Amino acid sequence: MSFDFRPFEDYVAHIMDVHKLPGAAVAVAKDGQPVYVKGFGFRDAEGHLPVTGDTIFGIGSITKSFTAVALMQLGRHVRGHHQGDGSGRTLPGESRRRGVGRRIRRQASA
Repeated sequence: MSFDFRPFEDYVAHIMDVHKLPGAAVAVAKDGQPVYVKGFGFRDAEGHLPVTGDTIFGIGSITKSFTAVALMQLGRHVRGHHQGDGSGRTLPGESRRRGVGRRIRRQASA
């Protein structure tokens, strides 16, 4: 059975137009396998090089946000275990020591 992606592609084109995006790559997976991969627009607006499903985009400084969220979640997880939540679960290694959450926050803010 084949799925008609044209309405979805029209929607992607609309979003790109509204937000003035020069290009985007979209993938849809089912059961861990890609069923749709397509590039839209240009990866290099000046050179008119098209986006493909294999285009690699530079994400700049956004990884700092991902790292900060991961550290906050880790700190929250560690803190919950040190307060005796009764689950008996602990993180391996260094995280079993008291004050780890405090050190994570201090290092993340440095």
